[in-house]
Amino acid sequence: MCACGVTHAPADVDLRGIPVDQDRYDYSGQVEWHGTVSRLWASSVDAMRRRASSMEYFVVREVQARMALHLHAVVRVPEGSPVNASLMGAAARSATAAHPVTGEVMAWGQKGVQDREILPRHSREEGVPPDMSTAAARVIGYVSKALNYSLKDITPGQDAADSNPSPDRFEFVRRLRHAARFQVRCKDCPPSGAADCSKRAHRSLGYGGHTVTMSRPTKQRPGWSFAHLTRKRIREERMAWAASNSTRDDAGGIGHDEVWWANYAADLRARRARESWESRQHARAP
Repeated sequence: MCACGVTHAPADVDLRGIPVDQDRYDYSGQVEWHGTVSRLWASSVDAMRRRASSMEYFVVREVQARMALHLHAVVRVPEGSPVNASLMGAAARSATAAHPVTGEVMAWGQKGVQDREILPRHSREEGVPPDMSTAAARVIGYVSKALNYSLKDITPGQDAADSNPSPDRFEFVRRLRHAARFQVRCKDCPPSGAADCSKRAHRSLGYGGHTVTMSRPTKQRPGWSFAHLTRKRIREERMAWAASNSTRDDAGGIGHDEVWWANYAADLRARRARESWESRQHARAP
């Protein structure tokens, strides 16, 4: 039975994720959660590394039907570490963090959590190394599933099974957006308030970080990627590929690839200029 006191049928799918009482819902609290989740995850990483200092991670943020972020995380520790999935999960969920502006302390929910352990397959024959193929396949499968979640259409009210969002869902997200745009300050807000701030968090329901993050290499740890793959390296490789595959006409003029990249850069500049303009308009709104 739902919290509203009614047992819903499949036809009520439009109600999924919508507060029982939209007028009493804590919209600012949800936006503050989004503004704290990065700090909370960092606190969880610290807690897990106190149990296993060589821990590495890969984490994906997903937007739920109620437009709140939750996390899918894959944690890797060296074989033989004195920890298991339950211990690391408990350590992660014991963390707390304060909102950078309001100071309100946030913690992880304790419902719907799953701590799954993936282990290599050992052979009984002496000298045969552990078989990592099955474990690797399971990790890849989970990460792929989490990425698919993060890339799904999260247009307010949009559902994979129904392309016609309900008026209630639009109203719910409208109020969330209003709280993020005008009511909840981020750490970079000017003295005049959130309405004058151009940071992405105010356009993203309070969250201004990346969808996917992973542990970086340090002098003590190799990082999540054994190939040391980073966003910077991906950008550099993409630019190098574009340069090596660009085409020029016979007269030495600009080719189609250069035109495409120039148009892309112009569109990007125009989008950022519009976002800045919209921020100023919000500030002038009554």
